[in-house]
Amino acid sequence: MDDIEALCDRIIIIGGGEILCDGTLSALRSQVSSRRYLRIDLANDNFFFEQEGVSIISKEGRTVTLAFDPTKLSAASLISQVTSQHEVEDLFVENPPIEEIVAELYAISAGIIP
Repeated sequence: MDDIEALCDRIIIIGGGEILCDGTLSALRSQVSSRRYLRIDLANDNFFFEQEGVSIISKEGRTVTLAFDPTKLSAASLISQVTSQHEVEDLFVENPPIEEIVAELYAISAGIIP
């Protein structure tokens, strides 16, 4: 799927015999979700963080991934809050992988996600 992101200017997704999306990857992302991920490499294993609208997606060793909606909480604000409470070695803001977005689009079209 990384190749699709790197090479394609336009994508068409078909489900149930109809076109679910026909446009750019950024249009697909905005159609499905504005969610972003903040991946944090911590200096130690202790991580506790609570913020409305932020959820912990994964924690592997000293790497934690948070999900947030940048339309409700800016990445800069979230980073500021995390770094004020924890010693951070590195961090990275990223979009969810395209396969998650496509799966979510199919779930929405099937009525699984309202």
